[in-house]
Amino acid sequence: MQGNSVEKLIALCLLAGAAAAAQGTSGTLTGSVRDASGGAVPAAETIIANEASGVTFNTETNASGLYRVSPLIPGSYRIEVESGGFQRLVRRGVVLQVTQTLEVDLTLSLGNVQETVTVSGAASLVDSQSSSVGQLIERETIAGMPMPNRASTALIALTPGATIQGVGGEIPIFSAGGGRMRNQQFTMDGATIPTRWAWR
Repeated sequence: MQGNSVEKLIALCLLAGAAAAAQGTSGTLTGSVRDASGGAVPAAETIIANEASGVTFNTETNASGLYRVSPLIPGSYRIEVESGGFQRLVRRGVVLQVTQTLEVDLTLSLGNVQETVTVSGAASLVDSQSSSVGQLIERETIAGMPMPNRASTALIALTPGATIQGVGGEIPIFSAGGGRMRNQQFTMDGATIPTRWAWR
């Protein structure tokens, strides 16, 4: 009996650790689905697709026409919405940044679900639901910079609010946004990686 309790405790700890790791750099897409008159569209089938990897997440709007999908790795997403009596809506190029909670409200037009309305190149969306601070440095920015080396510490120095105390040794010493030194977590594609690998 005691062995079973210990096994359950270990399983809970592992699950809690996995959830905490996923929250480190992941983001959230949320918003409402409404008709042209502003009325909520409940039970609308909503698909969130990562445009780079093709990974999809399926959900439905609730009784108030709201949807929420998390955790999502930073990247460009496509949102597809279908509901009976409305044209299918596809919203492309929704860029989710590190730790961002992005609200994307969608409006469906009356019509046949076989008809598709595609929206792309829309105005930039603003994170209005969280106070998290993060920065994503694009590959193009890195390629065009005169970096002294390819170490990640060179990128940390570009981040507003980052203070580097020392970059020698296996674990660089720095803080971001007034946080404590040596209090960071490193992830790659959403998975936690050992610190010694992050700086190679």
